[in-house]
Amino acid sequence: MIAKVIPLQRLPKSLSVFDYLVPNALADEIAVGQIVEILFRKAKHLGLVFLLADDNTSKSKKLETVQNILNPVPLLSSQQINFLFELSLWYGVSPSTLIKMALPPLQKNKIKKIILKNIKFDFPLLCGGEVSSRLAIAFSQYHDQSEHRTQLKKHLKNKTLILVPEINLIDEVKQLLPAERQEKIVVWHSELSEKQQFENWTQIRNQKKSIIIGTRGAVFLPLDGFKSIIIDYEHDENHKHWDQSPRFHTKDVIAKLNIKTTLLSYSPSAATYYHVHKKNYLGKLKLTPAKDACLTGRQAQIVEMRNERLGGNYGALSEAVKQAIADAKQDIFVYVNCLGFATSVGCNDCGYVEECPNCKNALVYHEKTLTLHCHYCRTQKPMILICPRCHSSLTKLYGAGTEFIEKEVRRIFGADSHKEIIRLDSENFPPEENTEKFRVIIGTKMALRRIRWDKTDLVVFIDIDRQMNIPEYLAQEEVWHLIQEVFFRKQTGAKLIIQTFQKINLICRSLSEPDRFYRTTLNSRRALGYPPYLYLTRYFYGNINAAAAQKEAQQVTADIRQGLTKSQKKIILLGPIEMHPKFYRGQFWYEIIAKLPPDTWQDDLKYLNQFIPANWKIDPNPISILSP
Repeated sequence: MIAKVIPLQRLPKSLSVFDYLVPNALADEIAVGQIVEILFRKAKHLGLVFLLADDNTSKSKKLETVQNILNPVPLLSSQQINFLFELSLWYGVSPSTLIKMALPPLQKNKIKKIILKNIKFDFPLLCGGEVSSRLAIAFSQYHDQSEHRTQLKKHLKNKTLILVPEINLIDEVKQLLPAERQEKIVVWHSELSEKQQFENWTQIRNQKKSIIIGTRGAVFLPLDGFKSIIIDYEHDENHKHWDQSPRFHTKDVIAKLNIKTTLLSYSPSAATYYHVHKKNYLGKLKLTPAKDACLTGRQAQIVEMRNERLGGNYGALSEAVKQAIADAKQDIFVYVNCLGFATSVGCNDCGYVEECPNCKNALVYHEKTLTLHCHYCRTQKPMILICPRCHSSLTKLYGAGTEFIEKEVRRIFGADSHKEIIRLDSENFPPEENTEKFRVIIGTKMALRRIRWDKTDLVVFIDIDRQMNIPEYLAQEEVWHLIQEVFFRKQTGAKLIIQTFQKINLICRSLSEPDRFYRTTLNSRRALGYPPYLYLTRYFYGNINAAAAQKEAQQVTADIRQGLTKSQKKIILLGPIEMHPKFYRGQFWYEIIAKLPPDTWQDDLKYLNQFIPANWKIDPNPISILSP
């Protein structure tokens, strides 16, 4: 007997399954899905039995033999293994990578001792590789936590997986579920200890828990017998695993599962809006019309900074914001989309802007250290006092970062501030302290998890224009969802002030008419060939030598184009394109973007991946087009 085994090691995508001879002593015990001990690269390693076949060739005499079966009960079903194998073709990784994500920590002694029920597997995989019918997907919207609780309860079945985008939302969702279901809940996320992961995985595999609440990796757990998936906060980009391989999106993965799926959100994504209106998804949208915006507290005060300049105020804070900060009786949150003191430094005479010598991005000034920082490649240098172009001694600071706004807020309150002022960004995120003192939080998006919404009566967006104008097709939608999150979480009487230089921008005009935002956004995406009208995937490559990176990208592009000419596939190829920043983490980056028909993207993706070298990165359904 031959066992086809997947070594549970980090392997290149071209290597996946290896043949091993099954000794007679193990022939009656071995089964698909078991963890076995094998010799691989002259050392003992663990592997997963993928398939069993009869020994009909003389070549088997040269094969290594299976050393041992760690546990007689299979950990995964053959259907789940096939599911993970198929996904490995989408994401250009070895099957071992995904299988390890579906298993508990691979500790030999624990796997030997683990007590597994010999259950009848019922993994809900669609047969024949077909794609899930979109009518199996439903969408429901909620506007407050009461509606949120109702929707969760409504769609909660006997065995349900609830996916949330961030770890800090797991407890929030858990508290909204019925009290009588609490003991059936198990959580899953990357910050669990190995011991907790092992215990929780075992409870799921042995079907002792019927509700899983987890982040995106939970979609790979043994879901045998599960009848429902809820993707909560479905609009959130963190449902995408974007920072390392495999770069999967939970919405793509569930397309391979025969499980009824419900998308929940207080702010539907533009793609979901499209699919609901096209009746691809079941459900209805309940967007807030203009006449109800005031009643529901979903209004904002828009301050046009051009008028402030005409009135002689050239600071980062408008007079209305200064007054609102001074008058606030409770907590304040000031959102700033850039850390540092100033977003760039330049010359007031010739217009020179100091750039990073590596990636050519504007350097950010940090006042406390009197240094200039590149937040992409971590380059630092002293502050310039003389312009290197015209030698003028005048330098000018442009834009406002979190450090600058912190300084401005402290100036408003003076030395006798009755509020605690806290700056929160990627360079300054101290542990939370329990205090009853009113506080002002100045921070980037990551500061949202620290807001005490029930004690906050003022939220200020300092400058949404810069974030909206980032050359990414999802940039405006990200700002839209951020504002909608404030509406969802803030107290009804709390004030939201948005500063902008473009009062007539799409987001400001759409706050009391949400349909306008979605219709305009989708019209733009249709014209440009972006999702949901076409499916995007991108391939990118970095090299320490810029010319070598460009040459490699050109060659791979040529190989793909030649393949597409022969296949006659309806795929649009763009590139090679220089990424932004072009120099990142010590390498120069180039990418290729492919636009695929939405009804054939799964097969087309596997076809394209065969042209991609092992040292490239594969990113289907990306949340960024330009960034490495």
